[in-house]
Amino acid sequence: MYRGAVAEALSKFKYGGMIGLMAPLQDALATGIGALHPFPEVDLLIPVPLSLNGRWKRGFNQSYILAASVARQLGVEVQTNALRKKGNRTQVGLSAKERSRNASVSFVPGRAIDLVRGQRVLLFDDVYTTGSTVLACSRILRRAGATVSVLTLARAVSPVGVGLSD
Repeated sequence: MYRGAVAEALSKFKYGGMIGLMAPLQDALATGIGALHPFPEVDLLIPVPLSLNGRWKRGFNQSYILAASVARQLGVEVQTNALRKKGNRTQVGLSAKERSRNASVSFVPGRAIDLVRGQRVLLFDDVYTTGSTVLACSRILRRAGATVSVLTLARAVSPVGVGLSD
């Protein structure tokens, strides 16, 4: 759950640039993955993208950094060009309705979207809040012919009732 020490560490890593927290967060992910049985078979791992401006401001994409450690653990490739985030509006501070609307227009297919056809994709995001981000990204990937599973480091709300079907 996204609270307590997990929320504090992820927030300091993501917004405070405390790169030293990367290893403990990666360890938490590795432990969590080890506990998931059965873990879905995947061919490709895709982190949720940041906009160019967001990456420039932060200096890194936290989802990519965490996803890369997951990809090494699973022995799969990370693909960063299948999805693209346009615009600069973040989900922080938005209501569930606003998050859904924002996510639906913020994510678009990337230049390598054709590489996902027929692939079992693991979509990675750092935090699952309302599901709007992973839903928007999953729809794009499924429309391109991928089968999609989702992995997050933490979740802020229960995913009950949130489906990834169109």
